[in-house]
Amino acid sequence: MAAALRRLSENLRVTLVLLPCQYASGGEVRFGRTLPGVDRVQGFKSLMSERPWKALGEEVAGAPVRRSVLHLGGDLALSLLLGRALGAPVDAFALRPRWPKRVRRYFVPDERTLERFLKKGVPPEKLRLVGHPAFDSVEELDPEPEVRRRLGFWVDEPVAAFLCGSRPFEALHAFPFFVEAARLLVGRFPELQILFPMAPTLDPEQILEALEKADISWRGRVRPQEVELDPDHWARVVWDKPQEALSCCDLAVALPGTNNLQAVALRVPLLVAVPLNRAWEIPLDGMAGHLPLWIPGMKTLKKKLILRRSRKVGTVSLPNRLAGLPVVPELIGELTPELVAQGAGELYQDREAQREMMVRFAELDRRYRGASSLMARAVLEAGAEEEGEDA
Repeated sequence: MAAALRRLSENLRVTLVLLPCQYASGGEVRFGRTLPGVDRVQGFKSLMSERPWKALGEEVAGAPVRRSVLHLGGDLALSLLLGRALGAPVDAFALRPRWPKRVRRYFVPDERTLERFLKKGVPPEKLRLVGHPAFDSVEELDPEPEVRRRLGFWVDEPVAAFLCGSRPFEALHAFPFFVEAARLLVGRFPELQILFPMAPTLDPEQILEALEKADISWRGRVRPQEVELDPDHWARVVWDKPQEALSCCDLAVALPGTNNLQAVALRVPLLVAVPLNRAWEIPLDGMAGHLPLWIPGMKTLKKKLILRRSRKVGTVSLPNRLAGLPVVPELIGELTPELVAQGAGELYQDREAQREMMVRFAELDRRYRGASSLMARAVLEAGAEEEGEDA
């Protein structure tokens, strides 16, 4: 998104503001500083405390400073609070029409969402259909043969990836769980090579603790570079350029998240798995998120609440939600590594299912890619129009 803005305006300064989030890993600031086009990364609380825009003033080199806030996720109320402090309009990429009187424009991903906003009484002139920015997060990558060479794989060697999520509460349990599933999968298909592309926001120290707690052997210096599946098979753990590693895979098994859409964009057959075996450790909003788990029976209660909610959701993966139909298979509930390995093996063998999935992936890509450029242009054009009106 920042890169799209900078392509349209070289004089623009982009500040990435990290809103408070109970799902945060702690690595967001470090990762944000690596994003192209971002000039500054700061947490919401420190930004509101320091208010650096006060020192800048209202003019630079005799020209008025034009500010705007683009909300891409998290609590919209906080973005509106920031906009009020800045004296700036707020545009929002959103799935539901919250605070419609205070948002200048909503960016929505598809026609179904657009219709939902219209039914809630949001004026059509406040709505812009753009697609989904997650599709634009896939970087320009080297050719697959070059990626495979760097990873130590032959060009025609089949590779499967296990994606453990970007949130600590997910990865700390999903990683050992997926290692066991990968071990079973390789036992059935010994020709498969296994990768674990790690989200850039994860802390290697936490992953290392999870491996040692699960008694999983690993190799590496400062952080795990390989984990043992069995004496004859070791899986690669990829910390740098995880998207690049995913791009050379023939199969991916993932928790639900934006990495699902990256698999779509990279045309990697995908199985989504949601093990709820330790569901009481999942952060929740509202009263359920404040249950005193130290009281006997509360963990069981929270787990039952989450399992009941999961049955009502219907589908959890973004590809299925965006398509409105089952594009990728999902496994949800109290899962075992055996069930996940079986589902992955079935998809790996079913070439016809993979071909149909690739057709759906191409349709989703065509429909949703390009949101970042559309939002960037709309934000800058709206600002220019308002400046002209003021003049």
